Amino acid sequence: MRRSVGVAVVAAIAGSLILSCSHPVEEATQTRGREIVPEAGDGIVLARQESAGMSIQGEEDETSPRVELDEGILFISALDANLDIDEPEEQIVVVKRPDDPEDRVRLLVTDFDTLRSTYRVTWEGVTRATNVRTFAVYTSDLIGDHQDEIVAVGTDNEGHQTMNVFRRQLATDTGTELSYREIFAAAADGSIEIDDRPRSDAYRTLQSNGVSFPIQVYRRNNETETPLDLIVTDWVWRAAEGHYTATRTVPIPAVQVQEEQLRELYNADADAVEGFLGGPWFRATGEDIGGAVELAFFDPDRREVVLYQGDTQERYEWLNSYKTLYAGGPGLWMNLRNDVLGTVRRQLSVTVEGLDTISVSVEGAEYWDGRYQRMTPAIQAGVVRRLAIGRPSFELSGVYTNENDVELLFDRPRFRFRTRDFDWSGGYNLILLDEPILELKVTDYDLVPRTANQREDGSFSVRYAVDYSEQTATDRILRRLTLQPIEITVDGIRRTGGLSLILEQVEELQPDQAADAQ
Repeated sequence: MRRSVGVAVVAAIAGSLILSCSHPVEEATQTRGREIVPEAGDGIVLARQESAGMSIQGEEDETSPRVELDEGILFISALDANLDIDEPEEQIVVVKRPDDPEDRVRLLVTDFDTLRSTYRVTWEGVTRATNVRTFAVYTSDLIGDHQDEIVAVGTDNEGHQTMNVFRRQLATDTGTELSYREIFAAAADGSIEIDDRPRSDAYRTLQSNGVSFPIQVYRRNNETETPLDLIVTDWVWRAAEGHYTATRTVPIPAVQVQEEQLRELYNADADAVEGFLGGPWFRATGEDIGGAVELAFFDPDRREVVLYQGDTQERYEWLNSYKTLYAGGPGLWMNLRNDVLGTVRRQLSVTVEGLDTISVSVEGAEYWDGRYQRMTPAIQAGVVRRLAIGRPSFELSGVYTNENDVELLFDRPRFRFRTRDFDWSGGYNLILLDEPILELKVTDYDLVPRTANQREDGSFSVRYAVDYSEQTATDRILRRLTLQPIEITVDGIRRTGGLSLILEQVEELQPDQAADAQ
């Protein structure tokens, strides 16, 4: 079903550009030795809370292995995952061994040893990938028996996409230790795709097993003269054999491509495809499309991707991407990192089906999946002219409170917001539209507002217009924050009629600091 482009689309782009056109904020320099009064009350921890669950880790991430690696092993990244039913969580460590002549990426599974009270390696697996920058590992129940497999994807030295799937062994020579075996491995000059299929309510409620997911491997057909011709091999799970088995291989003739630009994308590099995607696209078909317009905004120059729907916006740092060929056309496979919640990772694949049509699939956020249409230049230009996006002249840090036991803690990029009625935490963003705007993306909570548009992952967002003032006395700085609930529409900021919230922060100054403040 093709979606119409009208005023609603302009409103959606307006919301999208609030995040996509704002520059990252340099973290404010913190002066040590200052005391913030009042302090947080009982139950609020003045520390950043990292969200659980991540699927991709860049080599610049801070997560460290929980085991001591042998000397010479190159540590790449680590993924915390619940691989069995006990506590605490296990960890998948991504490494390379210097003595490997093929320079392949390896996986180490580490489990907690209750007798020694330490983590130790219980299994090591080898993948076909060699490029650490395009490598990603995650867990998913491909078989449908409520047991997650380890899925590793990446590229090799020839630029081919690789995938390895490892399944847990319940009985091993070493007893009950966590151990895995390879059940699928492939490399292709096209793409490798897992065909996620709907599963029943009985599966979701743990009453029965679900269908297993097939895997399709696409390669170029070298027996033809056109690079657009592909060959697809279907792989299915065979329980009796204990691994995936190729069932059929069939050619896929290329559809006649009349547009020379699209034809060139088949042989273009990743940078060229990124440039082609630049700009906003609206979701035309897909699951659960409602009244609100949904957008995907790709900005290859500033290396970010913004996904927008209704009053929900997800902004990601575009870590890297590589070129691939899907059944529907050329495309990209991307690694993304949430701009607010740094531990949230996404894998996004894009297939270019036409000059103005792409297909998008987001691992872990399937509500964005679907076919997208390119926005017209006229609408884009009109919106950009109407919006002036920037950053306020002030930063928010530390605890703000009032006499009604309301406490709002800012520890960039995290926040915690507690009142007598609710307790929220998550990530925040501070921008300047017509006036300063504070957006709170709530990921942990005990109460959801009746008006909130909650995502499938349980998160929701709230926005406030901000009135900020600061007064300096001889021995302290008084900061006042007034928050007014708002909505963002095509006509700008609209007050929703909710009560304003006034919070204050007092920073006591030491004598030398007080002299500097004068």
